[in-house]
Order: sequence, then structure tokens, then C-alpha cells
Amino acid sequence: GSPAEVNLRDRDIVNMRVAAHAGAPVLLAGDIDRGGVFAALLGTLALLRPAERRRVAALVVNNFRGDPALFAGGAAFLERRARLPLLGVVPHVEGLRLAQEDSLGLPAMRSGAAVIDVALVGLPRISNFDDCDPLLREPGVGVRLVERGDDLGDPDLVVLPGTKTSRTDLEAARARGLDAAVRRARRRGAAVLGICGGMQLLGRGIDDPDGLDAAPGSSPGFGLLPATTRMSAEKVVRRVRGEVLPLPGLLAGAAGVEIGGYEIHAGRTPARRPPLRLRDEAGGAPSDDGSSSPDGWVVGTHVHGLLDEPRLRRALLRAVAVRRGRRWRPGPPVPGPEAELDRLADAVGAALDMERLRAIIGGVNGARR
Repeated sequence: GSPAEVNLRDRDIVNMRVAAHAGAPVLLAGDIDRGGVFAALLGTLALLRPAERRRVAALVVNNFRGDPALFAGGAAFLERRARLPLLGVVPHVEGLRLAQEDSLGLPAMRSGAAVIDVALVGLPRISNFDDCDPLLREPGVGVRLVERGDDLGDPDLVVLPGTKTSRTDLEAARARGLDAAVRRARRRGAAVLGICGGMQLLGRGIDDPDGLDAAPGSSPGFGLLPATTRMSAEKVVRRVRGEVLPLPGLLAGAAGVEIGGYEIHAGRTPARRPPLRLRDEAGGAPSDDGSSSPDGWVVGTHVHGLLDEPRLRRALLRAVAVRRGRRWRPGPPVPGPEAELDRLADAVGAALDMERLRAIIGGVNGARR
């Protein structure tokens, strides 16, 4: 978004309110690859309130393709009109794969010819959908976004991601025919994985007597997992580690593998034939997590980040391929999110005037002291 979305200013904490609350300076960055970077930067400055405008310490031009020397005239123009320094021109980093900020990036989750077809169910209030990013890093795996039951087809693996409002999205999924389509795919041999809110949708139902997620009441689920979720006003937010429990089906080849991740959910879904045993990183007794079907080919868990563990991810994909009678081989180790962030950090560090940036940061820290 923009720090100057005037239609949201009175209620959107994302704009300049956090910077003002923290007493922090602001760098205003514009994506030149989208075009209109001069209008974006100068127009934003013009729309900021005077106090917000004074908080902007410098400009950054981002995602530039080609020789940055060709932008020297543009840089001078921006500094002259904005009366602010331009810290640098960050180059476009080819092939950089970062987690998408929000669901607007989902349509780009495509892959070419694939041995394994993964259907990601597109819920209206989808969240934490970067759980599927590790699948896109594997060769021979195609991930497609499916928002209507008629488009699901016959995938090898169906993934239901998290959602901000499980019961509301459950009703929306039913209206779009997704519940029936997923059940048909399951009968035809598809494996199904539900993560957090996705697991809640796959169960027998969601009880919400206090109307925390919608009007008070209950909604029947997809009926593919043997657990019922009850909504709670108290949210679970914690980092966890654990291991995969021995089960048949989707995770059979990953039994004993150590995993890590995090939970962030309001609903409580009891463990039924749990696939994971977890330990809270802050301490506490181990606990079982998730639910699975009797044959193990439908699995649900509260844990986000599960597929970041390569041994689990590749065991899951091998199981899906064997079930479909196909050969799938993992490629060489692929860079994880940390390596991609390091690539971005190197590019930014080389492009920006870091001494000037440190001076901007140091000025604020000095004022606090």
C-alpha cells in the first residue's frame, strides 16, 4: 500500500501511525519497475500531513533494471523537487523469491509442466499462505490457486491454507462448491493437507456459540477429518518444535522427522489421530497436535512453517507421487527464505549510502538517549 492512503488514514494503523508512535524516521521507497516512480514518490510527499512529511528522512528507488548510472538525471530531479536525499537505486534481483505480503500475490503462484499437481484452495480471507512457498521451490511441482469448485479438477495434493475467519470462509467455500469438489478429489485419490484454519474447515464442523467469527451458531465442515473446532476469544500464539508421529499415508515417510514452526489461531481443534507431537519453545509439557483420516491421506495441523523442513516436504511429495504411480525426484538443495533474504540484503547494502542511513538511525537513537 501507501503511507498516504487518505481514505484509510483515520483507521489504518499501517500508514504513518506506527512511525509516529515509535518516533522513527521514514524512508520512502518507490518501485520503478511498475512505472510512475516520480509521481509515486512526489505525490506521496504532497499528500502527507506536515508532521508526517517532516518524518521522511530520505528516498529510495527500488527494483531498477539496467545500469543505475542511466538514472542519474532522475535522481537529481527527485532530490531537487523533494528536497530530500536519495539514498540509492536498488537493482532488480533476478529470480528473488520472497514471501508475498498479502493475497494479491497469489495469482503469481504458478509453475510449468509438473509431475505433481498441487491445488491451493483460495479462501476469501486467506492468510499465512506462504506455507506453500517451499513447494514452489521443488522441481516438478506445480502449484495453482483454485477459488471455485468447478476449477479444482483432479489434483494430486489439495492444500487448504490458513484463514483469518475460519467459519466465514467455510460458508464461502461451500457457496463456491469447494467442499464438494475437495471431497470428490479425495475419493479419486488426492491427498489433502489442511494448515491451521484449513484444518478447521476439513473437520466435522466449527462451533462458534459466542459469535466470535460470524453470527452465533455452528457450521458443518468438509467432513474429512474426525475433529470439531470450537472458537475461543483467547488466541494461541507460540513458536513450537516437535516431531512427526508414525502414521500411514501422506506423512508415513517422515516419521520421526524434527520440525519447527509457529501457531497463531483462535479456534481449538482437539487432536484426533494426531500427526505431530509438539513442544512449546517457551517450555511446557509436550502435546499432540492435529488430526488425520484413518488411512492418513487427509492431514491437518495447527503448525505454520511445517513444509519448510525439507525432509518432511520431500517425504510428503514422494508419497503423493508413489500413490499416483509417478516418479518424482527432488532436485539439489534449493535456497530457503534466509538465503533469499541474504541476497536481497547484499543488493540493498551495495546500492544504498549506508553511512548516511546509519546517521539517520543514529540521530533518532541519540535523541532518545
